Amino acid sequence: MFKNKHIVAAVIIAPVLALIGYFATDHAVSEKPHAAEAGASYSLVARPNCRYTSGQCTLYNGDLKIDVQLVDSQTLSVTSSAPLNAAEISIQYVESGVEKKMQLTAKESDPQYWETTLSQLPQSSDVLRIVVSAQESLFFAETALGFLEYETVYGKDFKRE
Repeated sequence: MFKNKHIVAAVIIAPVLALIGYFATDHAVSEKPHAAEAGASYSLVARPNCRYTSGQCTLYNGDLKIDVQLVDSQTLSVTSSAPLNAAEISIQYVESGVEKKMQLTAKESDPQYWETTLSQLPQSSDVLRIVVSAQESLFFAETALGFLEYETVYGKDFKRE
């Protein structure tokens, strides 16, 4: 089978051409990273810890990283990797169909730590919408609140000896 020089050449050249085509296509059509423009809006991407009972949700876009967590039963905190100008959240309570908007306030003049007091404790099926203003741009995200309750692998059924 490998005595024909054309087959041998094809076996060697085909994978090389496939790799070159893959990387050339990626280079030609991929979006080039760019700095946020003043006045523009950008979406934040939710990391996987937002879907599970991890205790906190990490949202990011480029260099901006935002952590959302429930500090106690009534205080929701937002910690940012960059100073924020303003922050606002909205919680849609699925069972009642009510949506409540709340302004967050910077804690002790720290523009990277914001918090608000919740009027009622949200359920894991409720939806959180967040908008922050940073670097003269708006960043927004929407995620379910399943992350609020922190659970470990060691549940009640697990007995450690």
